[in-house]
Amino acid sequence: MGKETEQIYYEVDLPQLPDDILDSDPESILKRTCTFDRIEYGYGSFEANPELYEFLQPYYKTPIIVRYQLVLNDLPKHTDFCDQDYKCNYIITPGGDNVITTWYKQDRVLAYTQFESQLWYKFNVTLEHDVINVKSPRVSVTVKET
Repeated sequence: MGKETEQIYYEVDLPQLPDDILDSDPESILKRTCTFDRIEYGYGSFEANPELYEFLQPYYKTPIIVRYQLVLNDLPKHTDFCDQDYKCNYIITPGGDNVITTWYKQDRVLAYTQFESQLWYKFNVTLEHDVINVKSPRVSVTVKET
């Protein structure tokens, strides 16, 4: 998959998020302000705490939006509602031992990967992608520049 894969997703050199500023509890995250709800798919995006903004903003040249994402089950093929081509995600809990994200162009598989926890990844959200094998709540932080 080579160069094509590099354009779809890649690891980003950002620091690991300190545990004392993270909310990894799905029940606690569900109590936060919901910014995007696709409950029919088992997905929600929720306001992040100010400490996350304060920690992450110095690594970006423009203002950022930080959210918690909660995935409760497999996500079907979709594209993200976003005004940018790429988002940065940090997986806190992966949602299982073999959770796979796959990107498609029409019905052709372009790339797939199993994201590791506590690492940052930037990936193309304009391509159709799905997330499969979710067996427990998948919690992540997502960042986009404004």
